[in-house]
Amino acid sequence: MMRTSVWWWGLAAGVVATFAVVGLVAVLATEETNGPVHHAISRSFLGYPPQRAVDAFNIQDWNLALREARQCVAINNDRGLREQARLESEHAAMPSAVRTTNEEMKAIMRRGSLNSLAHCSLVEGEAANRLGQADEALRAFQRTERLTYARVYDEQVHWFWSPAERAATYRGPERAGF
Repeated sequence: MMRTSVWWWGLAAGVVATFAVVGLVAVLATEETNGPVHHAISRSFLGYPPQRAVDAFNIQDWNLALREARQCVAINNDRGLREQARLESEHAAMPSAVRTTNEEMKAIMRRGSLNSLAHCSLVEGEAANRLGQADEALRAFQRTERLTYARVYDEQVHWFWSPAERAATYRGPERAGF
């Protein structure tokens, strides 16, 4: 009886170790194609990912980008605004520009709804602007400007940027042009 129990535990440990190795290989393959794993994680499950809106924007399909951005904003609006208000009331430290510590990176990634809301609001504003919808673009940019704690990771240059700062550069019709 004892030998059988030890044998089963040994088999179970071997299966677990095999899955761990397979998982590690999958993680390393993900890092090769998508950069470090934490970037894929931050985009995949923290907040509604704005990737479809960004992809549509990148191929200059302004109508699709606007539609996807609006959906993302609708999904993340309440939670994102609550997160922004909480951070403001706590007088939380702003994340560093460009260079972030591991702790700052974790804190930024925990703000998935806020980050997605700001990113999608910015895409909404830029897509609306490209479609000649200046009033809607201005509203989206103004919303984005208020989301000062949000950050988006740029996989090309490996740093976080602020959608609020980017939105502040928009100059609508009454602000003398873009």
